[in-house]
Amino acid sequence: MKIVAKNPDPPPQGLDAFGRSVMLLPIVVTFAALGPVIGTVAFVVHTGVVAGPPVGLRWMAATVFMGLLTGISHVVGGIPAAIAGVMIGIKQVWFGGARWPFALGVGALVGIVLELLLNRTFVHERPSLVGSLLVVATVSTLACWAMIKIFATRANP
Repeated sequence: MKIVAKNPDPPPQGLDAFGRSVMLLPIVVTFAALGPVIGTVAFVVHTGVVAGPPVGLRWMAATVFMGLLTGISHVVGGIPAAIAGVMIGIKQVWFGGARWPFALGVGALVGIVLELLLNRTFVHERPSLVGSLLVVATVSTLACWAMIKIFATRANP
């Protein structure tokens, strides 16, 4: 018996560059809109776990509420989430089959870049937060990837 690997998500056929760009737009918007929200929740949960129950869990709900209400989550995470959306969207729309290992790699890559660019200020104040942006970017990227996979599967039976 011969086992052949099959790509379950082939790229859409018969589309030019403009048509593929139109298909890319909802993916990027999904990542840019929902990624920072998921990232805020992931950051607060991660901080609560790292800092311990007395400190972390007490401020969890207030931090999530303030991060979303004031828009700080989108200021910090909007561009990285959109970049992850572009990377996953290009793979999905132009090449097909953006599977979970690819999404995991994109999330980790975005998280590492965020750690290198933004975490310099966190390290001096709270060494326990080193790696938190890596966790947050990876979790939010995987969550957004799962959402676009569900919607793409429903739209293209």
